[in-house]
Amino acid sequence: MDNENNSYTNTCPNTCPNTCPNTFDATKENGTTATSNTHKEGAKESLASVMKDLEEKVNPKSVEESIKMLATAIATKDPSIILNPLQAGAKEFEERVGRPMSYSEMRAMWG
Repeated sequence: MDNENNSYTNTCPNTCPNTCPNTFDATKENGTTATSNTHKEGAKESLASVMKDLEEKVNPKSVEESIKMLATAIATKDPSIILNPLQAGAKEFEERVGRPMSYSEMRAMWG
């Protein structure tokens, strides 16, 4: 399906380990410009700092607070006491990083 006229040279002039909203254009070998691709340069926040911040916001501050949350959720039969902060943290992660968190990131932050 691809032929020489439709192949792309996707060389990005920037190197960056993080994600950001900058874009660059992929140029076809025949010299025409294709749809722009997203490249992430100069991210506002590193992934590690976002994860650390959300971990501190969402996780209980002590064992006692954790036990109280769990006991309340069990007594009221309302799992939202535990799930709502996690869902809010996942939503904030997606807003700040620009993608949903992976399973391994979720496990690293919230066990």
